[in-house]
Amino acid sequence: MLTNSKRKNVAFLGTGSIANKVAPMLKQARFHPYAVGSLNHAKEFAFRHGFEKFYTNYEKLLEDKNIDLVYINTPHSLHYEHIKICLENYKNVLCEKSFTLNFKQAKELIELAKTKKLLLAEAIWTRYMPYINIIKDFFSKGFNRRNS
Repeated sequence: MLTNSKRKNVAFLGTGSIANKVAPMLKQARFHPYAVGSLNHAKEFAFRHGFEKFYTNYEKLLEDKNIDLVYINTPHSLHYEHIKICLENYKNVLCEKSFTLNFKQAKELIELAKTKKLLLAEAIWTRYMPYINIIKDFFSKGFNRRNS
């Protein structure tokens, strides 16, 4: 489970085009770019985006005890497998959409996350964009329809 007592180390599993857009936002969201796992481009991606470590093997990445959250950015057909291995290794997960290929897979993974008391979330693009903080601030200052 994520705690408030230390920096939050994020690992990327996959280095696709969306990962290149998400990586620069990590520090804005107060996360630390810690590790990258990719079969082909881990070293280049880690260097480009300021990650401390890189792995060319997903299993080795998931053995790293310093990872608080894994962001999955692999092809959709691999999401189920990658989410499951992350949860089995006690990693909180943020997965690009589409989350899984079907309801049965999603239900199984949600139950596994609940059992292990881990975060499992789908990365809905607007929810994780930096401007979400502007919107939150706007509404926290008391804006409502009666004020408009």
